[in-house]
Amino acid sequence: MDNPNHTPLTYSLQKSASVAFLISIVLLSAFPLDVILPSFPSIANSFNVAPENAITTITAFALGFSLSQIFAGPFSDIYGRKIVLIIGLAISSVSSIACTLTEDFHLLLFSRFIQGIGCGSFVLAQAIVQDTFSDSERLKIRTLLVTASGVFISLSPLAGIFIQEHLDWKGSFYIFSWLAILVSACSAFIYMKTVPGKTPCSPLKHFTEAYIKIFSNTKFTSSWLISALAFSCHFSFVALSPIIFNEVLTENPINFGFILLFYGFSYLVAGILATRIFKRSSLEKQITCGITLILLSGITMAISHTVFPALSITLICMITCTIGTTFVRPAAASRAMDIFHDLSGTASAAGSTLMFITAGLISFLVSQTNFDKEFALSTAIILAAIISTLLNIKAKE
Repeated sequence: MDNPNHTPLTYSLQKSASVAFLISIVLLSAFPLDVILPSFPSIANSFNVAPENAITTITAFALGFSLSQIFAGPFSDIYGRKIVLIIGLAISSVSSIACTLTEDFHLLLFSRFIQGIGCGSFVLAQAIVQDTFSDSERLKIRTLLVTASGVFISLSPLAGIFIQEHLDWKGSFYIFSWLAILVSACSAFIYMKTVPGKTPCSPLKHFTEAYIKIFSNTKFTSSWLISALAFSCHFSFVALSPIIFNEVLTENPINFGFILLFYGFSYLVAGILATRIFKRSSLEKQITCGITLILLSGITMAISHTVFPALSITLICMITCTIGTTFVRPAAASRAMDIFHDLSGTASAAGSTLMFITAGLISFLVSQTNFDKEFALSTAIILAAIISTLLNIKAKE
């Protein structure tokens, strides 16, 4: 944090405030995609559409988010993080309220698309970590954010069920909007590194040159792809969990929510382990250890499902995989982000785009396969670990 005029106490308080601010961004990120899931039947009923059409609200949001984050990163390098983030929070808050006011399903989809555009600014969390914290602190903060993300995602089904029961489908949009306003107000008091001077070229030229420079760096792309493959293991499990635990979900949705909650706490355990075990280790050791755990979990799941199938073993394997994922993601992201200090906004957007596309594509392929879903999941985990190993070797060259 480049602010030498502050006392050590003020400096420490500002960093604590920055951590709380970043966690609030992670919390906001869970609402548009995860908390809303239990409300799909209610949305379909309210707009008189088929239940599968309600899923297109996720697609509309994802399209807006994917498009927006590509521009949010470079613009933040030119105009500063805070202004881009505040504009994004304002857009997402207003569009969230618009979702609750419309009575036309197509307008709901459009409002969700705009909400996604606003939420694209959340990609700047990685850039803020890069700007605000020292070399020795970044990995710890990124591990904390990955841990918080896993816990929030796993809490989301229970939170969504509670909100749906008490506030109907509009409830998650109301809560998101108020949280976005609160976070936007708090951002005024959060220190964010300003961009020194003006960019010596047009925004379009900066956009093009920055992305070409970043994506042409093998170490950067390899590191972010490793992070993306690790995340795809979690993403695929969440997508397939309603099928894998179908009997539990059918009997009692609350019990299914508690299964995901238990799974989510493995992120908390993994975060604590990563902080303690790798306190003085290199990023490479943490990545290698994480990939190894992911590979072992996939092999164990495949063998157990063939020899002695049991949902409890599947859950234990996924908890092991999650620990490995929590080791890999922050370490691989830190290795990538450390390459481009002067383009951390664009680098953050580039990495997030790689992760979003990779995880989305893999989870889609796994969900659409005709093979048994647990077998498909274990195969995807094994392949992700093997490819990550090869990418890790490439990144070290």
